[in-house]
Amino acid sequence: MLRIILLAIGIIFGILVFKLLINGKMSARTSLPWIACSFFVIILSAFPYTIDTFAKLVNVEYPPTLLFLISTLIIFLLLLYQAIHLSILQDKIKEQAQIIAIMKSMGETSNKTNQESS
Repeated sequence: MLRIILLAIGIIFGILVFKLLINGKMSARTSLPWIACSFFVIILSAFPYTIDTFAKLVNVEYPPTLLFLISTLIIFLLLLYQAIHLSILQDKIKEQAQIIAIMKSMGETSNKTNQESS
């Protein structure tokens, strides 16, 4: 029963990400990690012993801890990616605000010279 619920969650999550992508609420670049996560959930729910096999390969005694570690690392990577993206956008906003301030100050200066010459 749990496998069916997890499979349904993975499929619904994947559909949701595709819907956001189609509606333009999410870019293709930012949707790729989320599509990969939903694919990962679908694979693990369809083949639950995959994590057991992988745990044996890396010598982990309790497979759910490996799953927890992998999901935590994925979350950290997604947070790092979002933080980098946010930092880049903040720099662009700052640059645009400076350009607008320069344009406004130049516009005020030209308006003052036009008024003085009249």
